[in-house]
Amino acid sequence: MTTTNSEINESTNYLNNLKEKNQMKPCEELKILQNAIDTDMRFEFYKGVLTFGTIADNYWGGHCAVYDRSAKFILKDVVNIDEFSLVKVGFDDYMQITLNGHLIYIGPDGGTKLEVRDLEGGRFGGRKQVFNGYNYHSCERDTNWHKELSIDLKPYLQEEENILNMRAIVSGNGEGWLQIVAKQNCFAEETAQLTGETCDHS
Repeated sequence: MTTTNSEINESTNYLNNLKEKNQMKPCEELKILQNAIDTDMRFEFYKGVLTFGTIADNYWGGHCAVYDRSAKFILKDVVNIDEFSLVKVGFDDYMQITLNGHLIYIGPDGGTKLEVRDLEGGRFGGRKQVFNGYNYHSCERDTNWHKELSIDLKPYLQEEENILNMRAIVSGNGEGWLQIVAKQNCFAEETAQLTGETCDHS
């Protein structure tokens, strides 16, 4: 059976109305292709959740030790991504996350940067401290931080290659991981289904 022009227009108008009302059903998953990752890091995309880092306890060690880890991944048709949000982080003692050079998160105290400094004089004389752009803190926080977030990452995504960087600062023992919820809009797929030129009922 051949689909008429009026039927195509009716289907297209229906889809446009759904899109305007934000009633389009998002896909459960999109394709995230791993390009390059540090060898000691987990990178897994399963059921719409991207996990970067190992969810475990105290697998890194050192005194004010800085662990910089990165993952490069490929995204196609970024315009069709419905959701790409940082939803969970876990770290001990500090964490910084950037995506394509944009600062996304610093924990646990916020700030504009995350670095270890050797201080001379003053109340911290001769000691290493963590500086977040505003204040100094002890490297050891004696806390495994698990935080639930809702940070929209879509404005920072790029077509093709994307670079996710994570910095963890550990004193004694610690860890670092994050999770991102990623969903793709099914608008293009549903448009193709509803505006196809022929339907085979045989």
